[in-house]
Amino acid sequence: MGTVMNDVANHAKHLLNQSGQPKRRAVPRVSPLLNLAEHEMVGPVGGQIASWHLLGHRVEEPPVVLVHGWEDDTRLWSPLIDLLSQRGRSVGAFDLPGHGHSDGDRCSLELAADAILALQARFGPFSGAAT
Repeated sequence: MGTVMNDVANHAKHLLNQSGQPKRRAVPRVSPLLNLAEHEMVGPVGGQIASWHLLGHRVEEPPVVLVHGWEDDTRLWSPLIDLLSQRGRSVGAFDLPGHGHSDGDRCSLELAADAILALQARFGPFSGAAT
């Protein structure tokens, strides 16, 4: 019985360690239109996130922030970025912690929320968000 419990405990520890640790793509991708955007690393050193700020001609309106999903990147948003850009809207996009071009190898809800707050501190309020 002790061996079974040790196996279960070891398996549980392994799963817990794996959770919150996304697998990165071999080559991080970026939505093509974001290659024309302002790119910078935002946040504290060692925990910085890669962000892009694409200005639209309706600069009086706050940007829309785009948050990709687990083990994804900004490329997911290419059609929406194109549409928002055509409509003159500014866009803020970023790679979650541990994803794409961002630092770290872990991501949690708390780290994702901190990343969004870091973007808001840098670029001001957002008019909307897509997740």
